[in-house]
Amino acid sequence: MFFRSKDGTAQGVANQRLIETLATSSKRIINDPFACNFVFGAGLVAMMGHRFSFWLTQKFLPGWLEHLIAHTRFIDELVQENAINGIEQYVILGAGYDTRVYRLDLPQSLRVFEIDQPEVQ
Repeated sequence: MFFRSKDGTAQGVANQRLIETLATSSKRIINDPFACNFVFGAGLVAMMGHRFSFWLTQKFLPGWLEHLIAHTRFIDELVQENAINGIEQYVILGAGYDTRVYRLDLPQSLRVFEIDQPEVQ
């Protein structure tokens, strides 16, 4: 399983963002059109669709998808709010495959530093 590799956690989180992105636009909490680029087997996940992928995740890790998506949405909103209020930079520790800087409409003047293991960067 991919959780044994150095980027296993980053892949797992990106996979949950991919699953959420597969939901219909009226039901999804976050949208990450870039997540598929970081997930091993993304085509298979996309083929299974949101409903089945969500069900499968619940069978093995109950609450995992909801936790990660709520966490992602909370941080998205926090970053956007602070960027609007003049924050000039932020640092993401353990960035993994974070795509926030590409997904959100952030000011170009905002400096973002992503820090993680070299294998993930």
